[in-house]
Amino acid sequence: MKENTQKGFTLLELLISIAIISTVSIIGFVSLTTHREKLAVDLETEKIVAYLRSARDKAIAGEDNSSWGLRFINNSSGDDIYYLFKGLSFSSSSIVETKYLSKKTQLLVPPVGSTTDIIFIKSTGYPNASTTISIQSRTRPEYSGTIIINSLGQINY
Repeated sequence: MKENTQKGFTLLELLISIAIISTVSIIGFVSLTTHREKLAVDLETEKIVAYLRSARDKAIAGEDNSSWGLRFINNSSGDDIYYLFKGLSFSSSSIVETKYLSKKTQLLVPPVGSTTDIIFIKSTGYPNASTTISIQSRTRPEYSGTIIINSLGQINY
């Protein structure tokens, strides 16, 4: 009597293996995409905080013998933008640097079609008013970041 000595995988075993690998890959891809959206909001929030702190530091140091600020513009069409400027009020001639929010994020506060100016007073670094800036993911609104500037110039997020 001859024994069957063939070894290998059956078609069913291969299909089950492929199904398991596909499921794990899809779950991993979704997790990675979700993580990237949250990371984009976190990075944009940290970038804005760094610019706010830089403006406050410039004001405290009296750089260019001036107050310093940021203007946030929530455009109704196009990318949201913020400007680093010097002086007690914003004007196009006082702009030092222009920054655009990443394509993956958008401003929530100020609301669409509005602006917010945060001006840090020379020598003290105190802001002109307590303010909040909020951003969110364009594709996943549940991911957002909020930056709070209190009356003493402390910046928290």
